[in-house]
Amino acid sequence: MINFFSFENIRTYSRLALAHGFIFMLFLLGVISYSVSSPDVVRPYFIVMALYFWSIYRPTLMSPAYVFVLGLLFDFILNYPVGLHALIFIALQWIIRDQRLFFLGQPYFIAWIGFAFTCFSVLALEWGFFSLVSNTMFDYELVLWGSLVSILSYPLVTLLFHMIYRILPPVTQSHFV
Repeated sequence: MINFFSFENIRTYSRLALAHGFIFMLFLLGVISYSVSSPDVVRPYFIVMALYFWSIYRPTLMSPAYVFVLGLLFDFILNYPVGLHALIFIALQWIIRDQRLFFLGQPYFIAWIGFAFTCFSVLALEWGFFSLVSNTMFDYELVLWGSLVSILSYPLVTLLFHMIYRILPPVTQSHFV
């Protein structure tokens, strides 16, 4: 008989809820503009930080379906073409998971450089898409500033991710026994 309400299961689910709650909080922070001069100029990509970190250190935490839904929500909230970020986020997760073993064996600085490349690539892809669709070249400085803010924020966010990672239940632990 499966006992969903045992103390151990409640503890496990609360730890997982904490991790997902933090991911969702970062998602919400990522859709807020942080520019001084005008809205929508600089937006740190906190959700890309979460995707990058968890795809390397705990790939089971964010399933592809979960990532797809986050991408759709991102598009709806920011009024982007529906499915754009769902596809970008799924592709990003797939690529990072494919390189997971490489990043696990590297020092933090190399993982940070990998994030820098990833973040810049996502923003450049967005910039290219919107420039192509509108048939005009948008200001590339937005990509540079958005990447810079995200890259400089990454160490602080990963510090919090590592704290959450330590309290998560082991991957092999069954959540229904």
